Amino acid sequence: YTHSQGEYQDVMKRGLYYLGKQMILTTEGSGDFGGSVGKMYDQGLVTLLFCEAYAMTHDEELKKFAQAGIDFIVGAQHVEGGWRYMPGQPGDTTVTGWQLMALKSGKLAGLEVSSSAMYRVTHFLESVSKDKGAKYGYQNDQARPCTTAIGLYCRMLTGWNHFHPSLKRGVEHLVQKGPSPNDVYFNYYATMVLNHFD
Repeated sequence: YTHSQGEYQDVMKRGLYYLGKQMILTTEGSGDFGGSVGKMYDQGLVTLLFCEAYAMTHDEELKKFAQAGIDFIVGAQHVEGGWRYMPGQPGDTTVTGWQLMALKSGKLAGLEVSSSAMYRVTHFLESVSKDKGAKYGYQNDQARPCTTAIGLYCRMLTGWNHFHPSLKRGVEHLVQKGPSPNDVYFNYYATMVLNHFD
């Protein structure tokens, strides 16, 4: 469903309008969607939504919000390649995952996404990887199930394919672990990895 067609177009239209009103334009012209706590979580999720909505409809009005959100994400990236709660902080895997998803979505939608920002993410992923990239930690290489699923999905978004040996080992680890009865975050990212790995 989109804001221009389908049973829920009015709901989508009102939701997009609300989220668009939350954006604050910075002096550089980028769009800050973030709240005061967990700011970059908000930024990544809302930018991802605008990128997906633009890709589905090619509505030029949505393109402005999507591009401004992407520009803010790129400007907020830490020099070591990750993102955390506030712009410029050293990264963590969970916040970085949402920013990377937004950037990849924007790129697929034909928006301008800095290739150097995408490249720097790989530096961050290296810093939190274990077992040659088959497992991932939060801000270090102390691997956890959820951050491993996020790290593997980020690797797929940055170019690892089915033949990469570390991705294969990571996928085997996720399959062996199976669904979590109480960690929806793990289940979400593990599902994304397994779906894209076929």
